[in-house]
Parts: sequence; C-alpha cells; structure tokens
Amino acid sequence: MFASQVSPMIYCGTWCANIFIGEGFSNFAMFRFPAVEGGKGDPGAGFLVPQGFMVSAKTKHPAEAAAWASSIVSDEMAAKYAEAMGAIPQTPN
Repeated sequence: MFASQVSPMIYCGTWCANIFIGEGFSNFAMFRFPAVEGGKGDPGAGFLVPQGFMVSAKTKHPAEAAAWASSIVSDEMAAKYAEAMGAIPQTPN
C-alpha cells in the first residue's frame, strides 16, 4: 500500500528500500520515530535483524567461531551484501 501511495507511511527499515524501488516507487524518505516521553529503552538504538547464527558454548574452537561470526557482520561483508542485494544492511549506530 505504501509503494502504491495508498498509505502515507509504513513502519519499515533499510531492508525495504530495495523493495520499494523494485516496485517502481523511489520518492520516499526514512526517519527515526521520536522518543516517547517517559518511555523505556534507547530511542537511538538500531533495530537489528540477526543473521541467525549460533555457536555452542561447548565448542572446542571459541576463538575461531567468534572470528567467523565477526567476519559475517564486518564492514567489508556489509559492502558486499549491499552490492549484491541492492539493500543496505543494518549497522550499529
């Protein structure tokens, strides 16, 4: 409904930009929701869609597992992802 301009707003993230563009709608902008007075949590925190990788606490190779998981979310991999997928991955603020 947003891409067809029926709805003026949609709750979404950077992962939606390529969807809108693919639907032929490129006249959009993104903004953070304003903080709610008295609300809990950090309004400046990033919304993260995890990759879904888990490492067993009993692994015999914790350093290697941590290095591999860190490489998946590195700046270099984020750039490769953006190029290949045409979407901006979530990065820390």
